[in-house]
Amino acid sequence: MLMIFLGLLAVAACVWLVLVLTDAAEPSDALVAVGGAFVILAAITDATIRHKRQARQKQRFPSVDAIRRHVDSDALRQVRDQKGEVPAVKELRKQVPEVSLADAVKVIRSL
Repeated sequence: MLMIFLGLLAVAACVWLVLVLTDAAEPSDALVAVGGAFVILAAITDATIRHKRQARQKQRFPSVDAIRRHVDSDALRQVRDQKGEVPAVKELRKQVPEVSLADAVKVIRSL
């Protein structure tokens, strides 16, 4: 994801440079235009990536029960009882990184 944003930033810098060097816009005006476009493109890219990640997660784990079957419940229960919910959620997400935070909390609370 970082590479995508760096690529967008590089394109934005090139567009700004072209606008300034061709005298199509003042540097400050070009910066505002390119910056605005970059923010919009970055937001769209982020939303698209999040949507794809959520779709993959729901396909692999359609329910909380599917997640629970995939993890070491006894170890997670032990972490939850000894250290609390937050460390248990972190441990679950180490075991299955693509699980959302909300689903991880549901699994830990259901153990």
